[in-house]
Parts: sequence; C-alpha cells; structure tokens
Amino acid sequence: ELLMMEEGFYDDPRHELGVADARIFRAARILVDTSLHIGDMTVEEAVRFMMENTGFTEPTARAEVGRYCSWPTQASSYLTGSLEIERIRRRYFDERRGDLRSFHDRLAGSGALPIGLAERALMG
Repeated sequence: ELLMMEEGFYDDPRHELGVADARIFRAARILVDTSLHIGDMTVEEAVRFMMENTGFTEPTARAEVGRYCSWPTQASSYLTGSLEIERIRRRYFDERRGDLRSFHDRLAGSGALPIGLAERALMG
C-alpha cells in the first residue's frame, strides 16, 4: 500500500486515507496484542480499544481480539515486518546499492528468511 502511494499509483486522496487507516489498524494490533499478553489489558478492554481506535463494530473487534489471544504476535508481525523492510530499503538507498527494482529482486531472492538474515543477505 505504502509503496503504491509512494510510486504515484493512487490518484485519489481517499486512497492515501486508506493507507493511513490500514497503518492505524496495524498499530492498534501491536498495542492490543502486546497489552493482552503482558496482562496490561483485558479482553473486554481490548475489544473496546479496537472499536474506539479502528472503527470496527463489536463483532469484528471481538473476532480480531480472539485472533490475538489464540495466535500471539502473528497479527503484530504485519506492521513490524513492514517497518523493518522500510528501514532496510532506506539503508539500501542511502548506501546507493541500487534502484527499487533491484532492492525488491534481491530481497525476494534471498528466500524466506527472518528479516535480520534477509538484511544480511541483501546488504552483505
């Protein structure tokens, strides 16, 4: 989503709002997932938080929170992984290692590695 926006594929401001909304949702996931598992938030507090901060209906918020309870850290990985890839991409460009296509070719070509190992494979 962010890359599509950065590359100019969205010509309607509502698309940019959609990108921001998706980021807010993913950030809320991190906060709720972590808070549930360290005991700082109850399930009911988590449901309420998701409803207030994402605009979800109660059934949707409850389903999301149930997912976080049954599969800890999985939902959080979407934004944390995205942020790490963005950080690596900035480093790749700062060090003038290539263009966007070469970045993605090399990252995808490194295989299904944990992000730290993928960074090593990409950056040498």
